Amino acid sequence: MDKTCVREKPKFPGGEEELKKFLALNLRYPTDAISNNIEGEVVVSFKIDANGNVTDIVPLKSLGHGCDEEAVKVVKKMPQWTPAKRDGRKVAVIYNLPIVFELPKQNDPENK
Repeated sequence: MDKTCVREKPKFPGGEEELKKFLALNLRYPTDAISNNIEGEVVVSFKIDANGNVTDIVPLKSLGHGCDEEAVKVVKKMPQWTPAKRDGRKVAVIYNLPIVFELPKQNDPENK
């Protein structure tokens, strides 16, 4: 795979806001991470091939306590993306996605 720049980046169906919604609806906070008050970010790297399929999913930045596995599981559920383009042709690219695990705050009125 060539590492030169692409003109059009890959797009999640519906765009960035839909990607955020997808993560919010599908991500489950691991019980072990909750019991150990683990918060932070897992960065997942994956390939979006020339057909928009998500493959080769690996965590680049780990958080442990089941968070890495959960992040990979959610990425595996993703629908096809609109592939990246270079010179008008669809090309495969590597995409790095940060996934944040944040525990609800105890005095947050939304959690009552």
